[in-house]
Amino acid sequence: MLARMGTESDRCVSQGAAVQLAGRARGAAERARRDARVTRFGVTVLAAITLTVAAGGAATALTLHGTRVPAAGAARLPVAYDGVTWWDHGQVRPHIIYLGGSAVFLRVPHWARWATMSATGHATLWVDNCRPSCAAGHYRTYPATVRLGRAADHHGVRYFSRMRLRYAHGSSRDYAFRWGTYRGATVPVWIGGPGG
Repeated sequence: MLARMGTESDRCVSQGAAVQLAGRARGAAERARRDARVTRFGVTVLAAITLTVAAGGAATALTLHGTRVPAAGAARLPVAYDGVTWWDHGQVRPHIIYLGGSAVFLRVPHWARWATMSATGHATLWVDNCRPSCAAGHYRTYPATVRLGRAADHHGVRYFSRMRLRYAHGSSRDYAFRWGTYRGATVPVWIGGPGG
């Protein structure tokens, strides 16, 4: 009987050891899965940080596109605003300046001069006749000369705050504009009209 009890006891101990070993193996497998999840999570976080830094660099590069970064010690050149993006994205030598939404704008393929005090360029003035509506109208073009001046400062950014536009339509026409906001408005635009 003792021998039989010993055998059963050995069997129970063996089964207990097997259960313990299986439990340890399950625990090790669970730890390995948890470690793999933690590693995957870490890799995901690292990839997200890398993409964020890369996107920030790309955004900076896109923001600086069209501008000229001055050499160390050189005077910073003023920017001009395009009339659509408000105070955002001022550019040195912009190729398009909107004067009345999309109905009136200037295309300046090349600026003859861009300096700290003024800028001058030959442009084409595009004017939508808005007949029968502005959406269905046709553009007329006129050769023009544009001059920017009176550099000012807005939150550390130097910009040209005045514009003179001369073009011919039957006779010579002269327009003066200022970069600002209408009374009660918050969005800046080129404000002006005929003037000498």
